[in-house]
Amino acid sequence: GTDKEGEPLQESWNYRAIVGMLLYLSTNTRPDIAFAVSQVARFSNNPKKSHGTAIKTILRYLKKPHDKGTIMKPTKLFTLHCHVDADFCGLFKRENDRDPNVAKSRSGYIIQLCGCPLIWKSQLQAHITQSTTEAEYSALTSSLRVLLPLKLLIQEMVSEMGHKDLKDTTIYATVFEDNQSAYFSSD
Repeated sequence: GTDKEGEPLQESWNYRAIVGMLLYLSTNTRPDIAFAVSQVARFSNNPKKSHGTAIKTILRYLKKPHDKGTIMKPTKLFTLHCHVDADFCGLFKRENDRDPNVAKSRSGYIIQLCGCPLIWKSQLQAHITQSTTEAEYSALTSSLRVLLPLKLLIQEMVSEMGHKDLKDTTIYATVFEDNQSAYFSSD
């Protein structure tokens, strides 16, 4: 949380510099820390001791043995899978109700190619949604804005490679969304 009354951060390291490094990692190689890093990045202007502790927790997690992290097992099927979720007003009644960001929902998605993470994102939605269903639709829309052009790009790359086994390759894309209202309203 914002921890407005918390002790100020008094560390020998630069909070913003560490957050920047963690953002680089979370967007380029470590989807497993994306949410945690986006949370600590929110407090770069006025970090408290509790935010410094959160940074140290993330760094301890990254230091764990490599066999305990995300294990990727590529599939032989040439598929794109997109997993989407939203957290409707996740900060409401947890943080200052006067902060407009508290009413915003969080979107998250991960796009996998052949079972391996390719693109991932976790961020507050740009607008305030009125329901869980609307938040889920918003998350779904933002993920499809990435998935559909990506599918076309990969399809074009495969067709231009000139390999005889890849000429007629079809890329199947599946989107997974877990909201019952969104699922049933599409019938």
